[in-house]
Amino acid sequence: MALPAPAQELCFSTETFIDADFNVDEFLSQCRKRVTIECLREDLDSYFRTLKSAMVELINKDYADFVNLSSNLVGMDKAIDNLTSPLGQLREEIMSIKLAMETAITAAGSKLARRAEIREEKATLQRLAAILESVEKLERLLKIGRTPTDEEASEIDQLAEREEFAAVVMERIATEFNKLQYNVSLTSDHPLVEETKPRIATITSTLQSHLEDSFRTSLEHGDREGLSRSLQTYTTISRQQAAEGMFQNLIVHPYMEKVISTKAVLTHPQGLPGLYSEVLRFVPKHCPLLLEITQAWGGREHGVQGFDFIVNAVWPEVVRTIDEKAAILFAPGNPDTFHKNYTASMEFVSSFEALCPSQSSVKRLRSHPSFTSFMSKWSLPIYFQIRFQEIAGALEGSLSDPFANAQSSKEGPDREVPPFKLELFQVLWSSLQQCWKEGTFLPALVHRFWKLTLQLIIRTAACLKDFPTPTAVQPGGVSKSSPSATAEDPTLTVAQCMCVIHDSEELSQQIPKLYREVIKPKFPNGAAKSWDILEDGLKEAKDSVLQLIPDYATCVIKKVSQECVTNLEPAHTIPRLYRRTNKEVPRQPSSYVNNVLKPLESLRGNLPQQYKQEWIHRIVQTITDRYFEITSEVLTSVKRTEDSLMKLKKNRKSLVPVSSSGMSDDNKIRLQLALDIQEYTAKVSALQLDRNAMPSLANLIEMGQTARTVALSVPL
Repeated sequence: MALPAPAQELCFSTETFIDADFNVDEFLSQCRKRVTIECLREDLDSYFRTLKSAMVELINKDYADFVNLSSNLVGMDKAIDNLTSPLGQLREEIMSIKLAMETAITAAGSKLARRAEIREEKATLQRLAAILESVEKLERLLKIGRTPTDEEASEIDQLAEREEFAAVVMERIATEFNKLQYNVSLTSDHPLVEETKPRIATITSTLQSHLEDSFRTSLEHGDREGLSRSLQTYTTISRQQAAEGMFQNLIVHPYMEKVISTKAVLTHPQGLPGLYSEVLRFVPKHCPLLLEITQAWGGREHGVQGFDFIVNAVWPEVVRTIDEKAAILFAPGNPDTFHKNYTASMEFVSSFEALCPSQSSVKRLRSHPSFTSFMSKWSLPIYFQIRFQEIAGALEGSLSDPFANAQSSKEGPDREVPPFKLELFQVLWSSLQQCWKEGTFLPALVHRFWKLTLQLIIRTAACLKDFPTPTAVQPGGVSKSSPSATAEDPTLTVAQCMCVIHDSEELSQQIPKLYREVIKPKFPNGAAKSWDILEDGLKEAKDSVLQLIPDYATCVIKKVSQECVTNLEPAHTIPRLYRRTNKEVPRQPSSYVNNVLKPLESLRGNLPQQYKQEWIHRIVQTITDRYFEITSEVLTSVKRTEDSLMKLKKNRKSLVPVSSSGMSDDNKIRLQLALDIQEYTAKVSALQLDRNAMPSLANLIEMGQTARTVALSVPL
């Protein structure tokens, strides 16, 4: 229903009044948040007038209909009374018909239920009759409990004259027994069946005995026809497991008892592989006829179905015999022996699977409980733990002295020199190879050995990363220990740092090669989707080794810089050589300059080519910075002394003594420093560095030129 539109804008929505959940209190509460009570009252009064006007207009519009409403209803009650009586009679007739139909439906349902009961009883009687008939027929065919009549004996004699007598009898027996079993399963609770069960049990045992005798005889004599009939009968009565169990007990068990034993495992001329070869020879020796019959032969598309003698008879007996007579195979105490036994056993399993006649047979073998039991007896976690202790233990031993030099080969001059200079990296590389060596690695543990490989690399990198760095050079040549070092920590030598850098580079190059050539081929084909993950993990481990290089490079630079800076200390003694000594004017650089860069020059040939220029630049930069500081200190001291002497001369009006050359001692000192700087600059230039990238060298040269200019300002 649409409400009339208000004459003016209101503080509320008119649609609110026709909402199903309209609430006065909530309406007032919402409106008071927006306007005052007076404003709300005025809007409500205005809208009330609008509604009242709309109602009056509506009444006036339909007034005639309102007035005629009562006159139009005159006589309506009589018409309703006239319809009431026929409708009541119709209702009574409908109810009577409904009751009659319900009665008929109930009667029909009772009769149908009774008919179903009779039908079920009839079927039960027929099944009971069939059971009795089958029992009597089977007893007659199996000659149980009584002597056959003349008529039956005549029938049997006629069948005996035929060549296919045994086949006909066994087929009839199997068919009847199958039918008997089916009927008994449907009427198992009937008293007659309970009474007949002893006879059925006798028939079952007798039939089983006949089948066993027939199967055994055919098996011993290699009678293909007899075996086929026996197996077909077993299939007909759904007793395939009985035939497989009988074959296991009669043929497989004696053979395996003879072949498998602890003594055979330990003393076999060909070792465990030779023993397994004898086990595998059982199948082609004793199973060809059974496999031929159960697969396909004689032009038949399919053999006798439901049998798998290799999986259900041969394999369980092999596992049982190994478990009872050769459990020593599973002992993990000696990892080398365990590895040989496990490898030979897995090859045996693969060869055994190859003997299975079909892929479905292989799947049944792998899902067989005895197969699962055999695989679970190999204590692979214990084996890996022993290998882990061997491999990781050797590495941990070398970590106690991480900077020990690698031992050279003693096996002969033709042996290749080890690529690593530190014993730690040599042991690490040996451990990585040990993880994937033929005598150690097992495919079932590939994930564990991969994890161990990464752990070995990262453990080595972490140990070297945490090792304290050598002392750093401070201004004035004073050394200051690294914050991570303690008083007891040893100080690394430059040679040790260089060995770590060399071996880190070498290892980072060898790791990808090891992965491509050795590790990756050992992963199963199904791991192809995980190559990216494996390579990312390997890259992370390799990067942890490469991250050692910057730290140890800094150590090398600091150590070499410290040695070079120490050789600069004689520059402090130059003033003492010329002051009040009447020494000649210097014309040659000081001897210490030749020694400043000697530590760097001796190391230069051993620096890695890719880092050579960078490291030399950083070392020279450090030396130059310190040289500039020392020279600046000396010149400042000379200037201060010179000023003091000039002041004293002025006060005393006396002359300062000069040398025979006419040059003052201070200028000799300046000239000597200039010559030393010139010689140092020449040696730096010989290193072929970018002088533009070393502003401190330019400052040092400028200082030397200034000192020379000042020294030569007085004519000689």
